[in-house]
Amino acid sequence: MKRVRCLLAAAAALALLSGCAVQTAWETVDDVLPDTVSVWTEDAYRISFDVPEDAVVSAFSENGAATVYEQADGDYEITAQVLLSSDADGAIRRLSGFDPEQLEVLNTRRCGLPESQFAWYATGEEGGRLCRADILRDGDHCYALTFSVREELAPQYAELAQHVFESFSLNADKDF
Repeated sequence: MKRVRCLLAAAAALALLSGCAVQTAWETVDDVLPDTVSVWTEDAYRISFDVPEDAVVSAFSENGAATVYEQADGDYEITAQVLLSSDADGAIRRLSGFDPEQLEVLNTRRCGLPESQFAWYATGEEGGRLCRADILRDGDHCYALTFSVREELAPQYAELAQHVFESFSLNADKDF
């Protein structure tokens, strides 16, 4: 009988104390950045650049605002996109995930328009990637060209990336 009372007391204590268990607190990072820049409008320029021979279109938007080219083995990726915003800081944040103050941003001019150039390192499931982006601004839009390459292959594709960025320009012809 004494044993039954002890078991009942232990069961009651467990039932009462079960609510006192420490809950594991998980912290997550939201991958969605504040959308300070929207995508596309009809009166935007078209982005033009030399697409490498071994790059194929892997994704595109129906309205033409973004196109992603990828090397067959996934060694590098090139993204061209038009953002409806004149806010360079918001575009830099959207493309890199970093505040402009955290990056070294080179501000120059190209095609008579303000240009921002910057680079960053991105980690992923398949390893690190070196990324570079150039943004041209016309007052209404940001025109972004991004090149990302697997970290270990960056020296192999450095000349190709340089050529892609040197050929980056804007075209007003809608049928280009």
